[in-house]
Amino acid sequence: MLYLTPMKIVAYIIGLGLLVLVLSLGFLVQAGWTAPSAFSTDTFVEKITNLIKIQTPFTSVNTFSQAEERQKELLSAATYLPQTFSYSVTDLRALVAFTETCDLQHRFNSEDARMKKAVLFTETVCGHTSAPADFFSSPPFIHPFGRSFVSRAHRSGLQAFDYSWLKAHQRFLHVLEYRQFFPIAKEPLFGPSTFLSSSQTRAWVAGSPLIVVDRNLWVLKVSGAAHLNANAVYEVFELKNVNQKVETKGIRIVENSRDQECLISGEAFCVLADTFYARGRILALRILWVSTVVMSIGFLILFILWTQSRTKGRKEKAMVLQTLAHELRTPATSIGLSLELLRNDFEHLSGDGQSAYLRIADDVRRLMRLIEGSKSYLNANSSQRYAKELIDVSAFLQKLVEPYSDAVIFIAPKETVFARSHPYWLGICISNLIENACKHGRPPCQISITSIGDSLQLQIEDAGNLSKKDYLKLRKEFVKGATSSGMGLGLSIVLSTLKKLGHSLDFIEAPSRFQITIRNT
Repeated sequence: MLYLTPMKIVAYIIGLGLLVLVLSLGFLVQAGWTAPSAFSTDTFVEKITNLIKIQTPFTSVNTFSQAEERQKELLSAATYLPQTFSYSVTDLRALVAFTETCDLQHRFNSEDARMKKAVLFTETVCGHTSAPADFFSSPPFIHPFGRSFVSRAHRSGLQAFDYSWLKAHQRFLHVLEYRQFFPIAKEPLFGPSTFLSSSQTRAWVAGSPLIVVDRNLWVLKVSGAAHLNANAVYEVFELKNVNQKVETKGIRIVENSRDQECLISGEAFCVLADTFYARGRILALRILWVSTVVMSIGFLILFILWTQSRTKGRKEKAMVLQTLAHELRTPATSIGLSLELLRNDFEHLSGDGQSAYLRIADDVRRLMRLIEGSKSYLNANSSQRYAKELIDVSAFLQKLVEPYSDAVIFIAPKETVFARSHPYWLGICISNLIENACKHGRPPCQISITSIGDSLQLQIEDAGNLSKKDYLKLRKEFVKGATSSGMGLGLSIVLSTLKKLGHSLDFIEAPSRFQITIRNT
């Protein structure tokens, strides 16, 4: 029976998501567009232009062909908005005060001719004076706070600016206002705006690259800036002929409306997905997005499960170590008690028996220290495990090398040297390095101490020929030397412990030398 863990299930989901992702990308490549950025309006317009460039437009529309040069401000989408940025703050504040109160004491003089017209307009609306005959037919046509003077005058409600007056001055409305007041106008004012709908007019004023007008497609022929402040020209093509070209790419261009799901949409055009591949592109992109989200969530869940698994594994290892320490304590204590009984007959033992007794007693003491140290390590938190204290290094090393006095030479410093470290764990590391030097190196083996500034260097050296390459291999867990009989954990434990103590270990070859650096900070 197949057993599925949560991590395996999530991994299968991620694998399925990757498969769907690859298939979606493959379909997009086959369909011709491989990324969502290809669906941008600019890219699409470029594609349309390339498809119809071999055709000849049956006519063109010049933005200003039927408008006087001075009336260009009435055709720009930007000028319809407040133009406060082009006036001084002082004049604007004074105009606001005068407009709100109509009090002549707020009337002000300005050096700006445009602002002078705005002040005169306010006087007229407030009834303090009458505007000259050519006031509304002379530029500027737009009020500093936006909208045309004609529109503002009509909306003031004064009888002098009634509908008949508005109709007589309609030529001086902004093109966007013109459609508000005269939605079915037939007069040839403002060029194309007379036969465009409101949305088409907005697109035309904004300089839209494509506009669908009845059965025609207007394509902006850019010459300079692509808006109405430049002399931009629209080339007009029959929409039927254009769609015959673009339908081979699985799309169709129509007029924009609210009940259509457009692949690309503008103010006055809509691109519909018209074939299997075009609809498939949309579906593939959606699947692509969903599979990406699913995989992201999957990776997050997998990371959480992996973290929980590692935490659980560490807890299980700690429990196993606690059990081992507890179980080893009983036989070690029993052996120790037996040795105490034998000590009474120590004098009656032969020379070899006495040597064996001393070795066993030393090993038992070492085993008990290891059990107690492991117990303290497992029961303490990380900060307590490696709590440092001041150590007399000479006395500390002298005690460590006693069991190896026949094989190790300790070169004691002339002066007393102190270091900040954890004596138990530092001793474990040094003992491991000494044993490695004695077992796997070549005599003579010696230990020396060097002080460099705030740092202290402990060097364990032998005459062996361990290479740097072999040292890097032995750093890994469960990698043993050719003559090793252990599990291959000694050097990896030393490195890990020294790192947690804040110390470092370096290796120097020819001859083999391990150097522990302790920083007394």
